[in-house]
Amino acid sequence: MTTAATVSGRPLTRRERLRTATLAEIKEIARRRLIEDGSARVSLRAIARDMGMTPAALYRYVPGIEALVEAILADVREEAARALEEARDAADPTDPLAQLTTLGRALRSWVLSHSAEFALALGEYGRHTPDPERPGVDDRLVPAYRELFLATVTRQWQRRPFPMPPDLDPELAGPLTAVAERVGCTLPLPALYVALRCYGRVWGAILVEVSGHLPVDVDGAGALFEAELADTVRCFRGPHD
Repeated sequence: MTTAATVSGRPLTRRERLRTATLAEIKEIARRRLIEDGSARVSLRAIARDMGMTPAALYRYVPGIEALVEAILADVREEAARALEEARDAADPTDPLAQLTTLGRALRSWVLSHSAEFALALGEYGRHTPDPERPGVDDRLVPAYRELFLATVTRQWQRRPFPMPPDLDPELAGPLTAVAERVGCTLPLPALYVALRCYGRVWGAILVEVSGHLPVDVDGAGALFEAELADTVRCFRGPHD
């Protein structure tokens, strides 16, 4: 379900451009229905009606609702990645701690302003039985945050190593090694342990808020998040920060 401007380096033909434009409109309508009406209303029949097409004609563009949802989520992940990269780049490039703070704020802002798309991603993940061949929930939501977070933590470690646990639980060595290999992280395992705990705290604070399980108003939620974010960033301070 590509929407690339070229195919194998050549310009798209007129028919290919029309197909690409139609597919983009299909995704736009499906996403609008998602935002306005919830995921229960995202059906091929409803989208076909909005497009002025028959459901059978729609199948020429998308093989089914799951493929359409995956295409929407791929667009959402790309948008999130751009927003997070822009936020990181706006922070002082010589200060990884400032970048970590900016990244955390940008993630929360993006999730809260895209709650419908975020809920769809969570719901789609929850529909499937865990399968090692399928992307994990982290890869289906905002993988760019994990990548930028770990890259920034690694730069901070190289700049000024932060405190680590003196004795890492041996049972964690295998899982941490698997994570490091999967995401290409070069941090020592004890430092990765610290990073993943902080990563989980940032995500946890956002998930509790966006799911409506935090019994405070928006301002209170923001203040609590800022306190949690500051605590996590503090974990990465070296002895002279």
